[in-house]
Amino acid sequence: MHRQYYSTAEWEKIVRFSATVETPFLVVLLDRVRQKFAGFRAAFPNAKIYYAVKANPSVEVLSVL
Repeated sequence: MHRQYYSTAEWEKIVRFSATVETPFLVVLLDRVRQKFAGFRAAFPNAKIYYAVKANPSVEVLSVL
């Protein structure tokens, strides 16, 4: 199932990271957020796009968006 969302290299990196932290944890690939946002913006060039901060208030995600 993970292959729908992550490359093999990304998944291996996540698995290695998961061995070093307590669970549960959230993995956010900022390059993927950036890529998806750019695609969304391209699909709706005349729209004002807003982000619900309560969906994920992390500084890293907010700085990308």
